[in-house]
Amino acid sequence: MPRARPGRDRTGMGVLRIWTTAYRAGTWRRFGYVLLGLPLGVAGLVLALAGRWRTAARWQERAARWADLPDPDPATPGRTLGAAVLSVLTGAVGWAVTQYLGFLVLYSVGYPLRNYVGAGDGETAPLVPWLHLSFHQAPPGAWASTYHSAWGGPTLAGAWAVHAGLVLLTLFPLLAWTIRGLARLQRAPLRHRPATRAVRLAS
Repeated sequence: MPRARPGRDRTGMGVLRIWTTAYRAGTWRRFGYVLLGLPLGVAGLVLALAGRWRTAARWQERAARWADLPDPDPATPGRTLGAAVLSVLTGAVGWAVTQYLGFLVLYSVGYPLRNYVGAGDGETAPLVPWLHLSFHQAPPGAWASTYHSAWGGPTLAGAWAVHAGLVLLTLFPLLAWTIRGLARLQRAPLRHRPATRAVRLAS
């Protein structure tokens, strides 16, 4: 009986880990961390410019620990101010990604809602779909096998399963990893690079 190749097993486990990590509690905490980044960054900017950078640094450290991010190096006024600025930027991007992701999940996992709620004029959702919502009465036969042009049709169950599955298996993990990357980037100003630290220790 032929044995499975170790390299192939590691590749399969790596792909599975990438997918499962998107649904772990740590990812949800990073969602919260990035979303808090915008108000926390604004508050940090005000505090840092007012000379209370230590207070801003404590808030940043507590938020990062809650999100299970690496512990920071000792805070300085410059790094604290830089973290606040970057927190505002990553927080704004995080809000944009999260609102779009939330709409796609709702619109796909709750596929029958499309019979009553619309967003935009076509199949592609606008960048801020919540501003384009329209409500209407369901067309005749909305709960019957009338989805001939939809993926997974013509039955509602088939179209529902395909749309929900595609979002949960592909788009959600992709955007969840985007949020994880934003969380790491948001934390970056408070950590030295190893090479920089080594040079400082040697000097």
